[in-house]
Amino acid sequence: LELDDGYAFRRPLAAINAPGRLAEVADPAIRAGRILMLLSVTSLLERMDLVDLARETGARIIVPTGALLGLDAVRAAAERLGYSHRDIISGAGHDACWINRVAPTAMVMCPCVDGLSHNEAEEISKAWAKAGADVLLHAVVETAGIEG
Repeated sequence: LELDDGYAFRRPLAAINAPGRLAEVADPAIRAGRILMLLSVTSLLERMDLVDLARETGARIIVPTGALLGLDAVRAAAERLGYSHRDIISGAGHDACWINRVAPTAMVMCPCVDGLSHNEAEEISKAWAKAGADVLLHAVVETAGIEG
């Protein structure tokens, strides 16, 4: 397995997590009838011609689960809006844990004063609340395919 600047390639599988380089990896893989795994589903939305080509060549396109689609949308919205972000795992058993079986899910967590959360004394600033709502709105609108 060779790793090179955001994508991995091994016959008969090609995997890519570098949307700007989709054509460089996906086109040859699909034309050769290989299996293509996209780690960024949103990149496929701009290249639906690959689905038709895959049908013609017998290639397969594998896309992430709904949970990853939701995470992908939230990450992209945060980056586009210029907010810092990081992946965390919540052990609180939120509804998103169950909903992701039928729909894309992700959670937007806002910082809390002194790191105190899930408590009556929890407190966030208006700026943090606005940033979280802004990211959520943009992620939902993008996932729904609504253009501004």
